[in-house]
Amino acid sequence: MSQFFKNDAQLLVPQISYQIMSNIKVDTVVCINRSVLIVYYTPGQCWQFRIISRSGGIFGEQKIYYSAAAALQTGLEWVRDEL
Repeated sequence: MSQFFKNDAQLLVPQISYQIMSNIKVDTVVCINRSVLIVYYTPGQCWQFRIISRSGGIFGEQKIYYSAAAALQTGLEWVRDEL
């Protein structure tokens, strides 16, 4: 089921959850200024995020977040810092 939320850029962004393989759940994919933010869940690492930058680099950290919202908020802060 798809939900919509307003991100910091005041855009309505669909929030969709899909199962990839059997252990990874992608919760949110957001494109902001040619960067892509992905929030996902793995059983061993809880919620995390990765950013694919405009130049194609992949960024993130091995920090564990206990909710998708916390990972999304931190990921959005990283994207803002990249701009």
